[in-house]
Amino acid sequence: MRFREIKLETHLLDEQREFYEKTLGFKVTAKRKHNFSLAAGKTTLTFTRVREDIEPFYHFAFNVSSDQFDSCKEWLQSKVPLLQENGEDVFHFESWNAKAIYFQDPAGNIVEFIARQKIPAGATGAFSPGDIQNVSEVGIPVEDVGLFCREVRQAMRLPLYDGNEKDFAAIGDEYGLFIVVPVQRNWFPTNTPAGPYQPIVELG
Repeated sequence: MRFREIKLETHLLDEQREFYEKTLGFKVTAKRKHNFSLAAGKTTLTFTRVREDIEPFYHFAFNVSSDQFDSCKEWLQSKVPLLQENGEDVFHFESWNAKAIYFQDPAGNIVEFIARQKIPAGATGAFSPGDIQNVSEVGIPVEDVGLFCREVRQAMRLPLYDGNEKDFAAIGDEYGLFIVVPVQRNWFPTNTPAGPYQPIVELG
C-alpha cells in the first residue's frame, strides 16, 4: 500500500509550518491561507487549520533508509527531544525487523522515523528530510477495532500485517500501514490517549 497524500488538521497551523519548514528543514510544496503541504518522499503531508479549541493530534511515521538510521537520529535529536521509555530512545521491533525513533511536534502529533530491514536500503551519508522515502504509517483510532479491520480489509483487500484485531492491528505492508487502535489507547511510546481524530488518506 502506498500513501500519496495524508491530510491532517491542526489548531496551530503557523507553528506547524514554522516547525517543519524552519526547524526540521522540510520542503514546503504549497502555502495557502488555511493549509500547507510538505514533501515527505513519495508522500505529500498536508496540514489544514481548524478552530483552536479542537486541538487534534495524530500518529504518523516516515520510512527512512536503514543505512541512514544513525544519521537520522543524530540529525533529529539536534532539533527536538526524542521520546523515551525506560531511558531508551531507540525502539527495536524484532517481529517487524525494524527500529524507530519518535518525537512530538508543536501540535502534539506523535511522529516516528522508522527503518525497516525488509525495504532495500536507499540513501546513504548524512541524513536530511529530502531522504525520507514516504509516510509509511498513519494512526486510525476507532471505537471498534475488529469491525473497522473487517470492513477495510474486505473493501481494500489489504492483509493483516500484525495484531489481534481487538486492541491493535497493523493493516497493509512495510510501505503503507494503517495502525488501528481503540480511542483512548495510549499512543506508543507516550501516555497520550488516542483521540477521535481521523486522517484523510489518498492512496496511489
